[in-house]
Amino acid sequence: MDCRNIKASGADAPMGGIANTGGQAPDHAVFYILVADIDTTCADAEQLGGLVVSKHLDPGPGAPTFAYLRDPAGNLFGVFTPPAA
Repeated sequence: MDCRNIKASGADAPMGGIANTGGQAPDHAVFYILVADIDTTCADAEQLGGLVVSKHLDPGPGAPTFAYLRDPAGNLFGVFTPPAA
C-alpha cells in the first residue's frame, strides 16, 4: 500500500496520512488517532468492547506502525505511532 505522511509546517512528527489502496478497497475515509503504544491501545479497545481488525507493527522503513479498530457501534478508525526518527 502506498502511504504518505502529512506534517504540519514546523512539526517534527506526522499528523496524518493518505493511503492509496490501488483500487483494492472501496473509496472511503478512515480517521487515525496518534497513540503512544499500538499494542496497549488495541488491548484497551478490546477490553472496552471494541474489535481489532488488523495490526501493522512492521510496515517497512519510514512508515508508521498502525492498527485498524472497530468501536462497539461498528465504526472503523485507525491508531498510529510515527516512524522512528
